[in-house]
Amino acid sequence: MQTLRLLLVAALALVPSPTRAQTELALVIERGGAARSQLVALGRDLEVHGEAWSDAVAINGSIWVTGRVDGDLIVLGGDVLLSDGARVEGDVFVLGGRIQAESGAHIQGRSVAYPSVGAAWLTLIEGPSLGLSAFSPVVIGAKLALLASWLALGLFLFAVSGRGLLSTSKAVRQEPFRNFFV
Repeated sequence: MQTLRLLLVAALALVPSPTRAQTELALVIERGGAARSQLVALGRDLEVHGEAWSDAVAINGSIWVTGRVDGDLIVLGGDVLLSDGARVEGDVFVLGGRIQAESGAHIQGRSVAYPSVGAAWLTLIEGPSLGLSAFSPVVIGAKLALLASWLALGLFLFAVSGRGLLSTSKAVRQEPFRNFFV
């Protein structure tokens, strides 16, 4: 077992370290370091090699954990990478990405990933948190597309089951209080 660890450490030493430009883009908690408050990375990656004593959140970025996170991991538009020996004491929630956990990684809570969420939905959800105004053309366009799809679905349902809706509306007009309580 000790020999296997030495070989793994030697192999990791041969892997080139990230360039300075790559590490400047990521928010990094070094090995032996600790973050006491919630970690939030907007538009960049988050690396936790030490300890995070609260939640860790990445929006439009990924989270790589080799250390310990005492709270939840939440990622919108990225992946969660859990190395061997990584510990997450809370839940792992990924929207628009995947969870990749090596065999020695430990997740205390639940882990949920929705990889097929599109960029339009993420923009609708996270637009204000990314600095876009509520009246940004991108956010308004996403909301109008959602409204149009709901309208199309409503018209389709009315076309398919119009008689049932009409009979229900007649019953509501005749006895509104009875139907309200029912």
